Amino acid sequence: MDTSMMTFDSKLVLIFSFATFCFWIFLAIKSLLKKKNSNGCVLTGKEIKKAISKGEIGITSKKDKVDLDSLIGCASIDLTLGTEFRKYTKNKKPIEIREKTNYQDFTELITLSDKKPYLEIAPHESCLGITEESVYVSKNLSGLISGRSRFARVGLFVHFCANFIQPGIEAQQVLEIFNASNHPLRLYPGEKVCQVVFLKMFGEGVNYNGKFYKQKL
Repeated sequence: MDTSMMTFDSKLVLIFSFATFCFWIFLAIKSLLKKKNSNGCVLTGKEIKKAISKGEIGITSKKDKVDLDSLIGCASIDLTLGTEFRKYTKNKKPIEIREKTNYQDFTELITLSDKKPYLEIAPHESCLGITEESVYVSKNLSGLISGRSRFARVGLFVHFCANFIQPGIEAQQVLEIFNASNHPLRLYPGEKVCQVVFLKMFGEGVNYNGKFYKQKL
């Protein structure tokens, strides 16, 4: 277009039209980004509190009332160790890795008490633990369990595999614990050893109804 032949008013109209077009493009991009972020994201501490108030997340304990303010962080919830553990038996019989294999057949249950306040795991030894708290997430949320850096730095793997919390689950969380250090580590019930990061699902979720829906040690 030859703008030299245009009047001043025509140029203003063209500039205004172009500016309006850019404005609407900006709003469209902003809207798309907002929708994208709202469909799948990690919940902040503030959003976790909102989800709890709506009943989309639940953190409960059979023993005591849960002090959520002491557990909710910037973008996660801390969970504490329960009193039950499972240690692998000394039997060196091979374990068949099949769907029907039951881990309880190769472990022994240990319950701690005041007389036995901690469980000691040797260097490079693994065991199973369980959280004191039960975690509920709605079908539109899921979660990931992670260790805490203060304990990871002394060699504690709180959950070395299978750390995904399925949508719709409501259960205590079994922890696959491993001592990666060269020192024995002592585990104490009530310590905040792990944290859960909550994720918003992309699309409509389906409630988990598998083998470990109401998991126990």
